[in-house]
Amino acid sequence: MGDPAGIGPEVILRALLQSSAVRDSCIPVVIGDRVVMEEAVRLPGLSAKLNIIRTPEEAMATAGSIDMIDLALLNSFEKKRPTAEGGSASAAYIRKAVELAVNKQVDAVVTAPISKEALKMAGLHWPGHTEMLAELTG
Repeated sequence: MGDPAGIGPEVILRALLQSSAVRDSCIPVVIGDRVVMEEAVRLPGLSAKLNIIRTPEEAMATAGSIDMIDLALLNSFEKKRPTAEGGSASAAYIRKAVELAVNKQVDAVVTAPISKEALKMAGLHWPGHTEMLAELTG
């Protein structure tokens, strides 16, 4: 899902709701926080049902619905500014996605934008996605 305070949730929704190309080529599963996606689906021009799942195998890929693994890390979040909580959460989303890929439960991982500043604020040593993915995958 990327940084909860960033554009990632909106970009994900627009990509999954407004284009059949993604759904024609895969069964997308969003990993993140339900409270963030619930906020995003209220944006003008976006309307979707969140289908909260525990594993990728439960995904239904139904039109107008977003299959999501809710890590439930955030009760609330600040929009449009980096925070330590957002940095920790975005790193956790990536860790979970990599775990699923390494365990062959998903075939690919696509990341949404994260905040390098938020990662640093959270005390994480990775400067960004590339280094994080490299370390997590060996």
